[in-house]
Amino acid sequence: MKTAARDGLDAAEGFRFLTRLQAAAAEMMLENGDRRHPGFTRLMTPTRKFFSDCPDTIYDYASLSGRESYRIRGSRGSCLYLGLCVYGGAAAGRGRNRLVSNLADEEFEIAPDGRFEVLLSPDP
Repeated sequence: MKTAARDGLDAAEGFRFLTRLQAAAAEMMLENGDRRHPGFTRLMTPTRKFFSDCPDTIYDYASLSGRESYRIRGSRGSCLYLGLCVYGGAAAGRGRNRLVSNLADEEFEIAPDGRFEVLLSPDP
């Protein structure tokens, strides 16, 4: 297989990167991709790194439908900041998803024990 790699190590790291993307995609879409009953996928783990993740941030992903309502329950644990971001399809002329909504922890109720519940819905 012809690659743009400079040497064997460079080629191996390129394939390693691709397998990490493939592993994340398989977990996101095959294991947790049911939009009626989605589950969260941890994108970056100690052994699955790609692009430029922040070592102090935990990135979870769930595939949602704009026609469904979702109740997210959880516990903030020891995190200093908790944010929920909703991304939509690519805007016209832009090749990436766009931020549709963002909810920071100061905008929803968190119980003294750290538990929270957030409802996402297309209905007001």
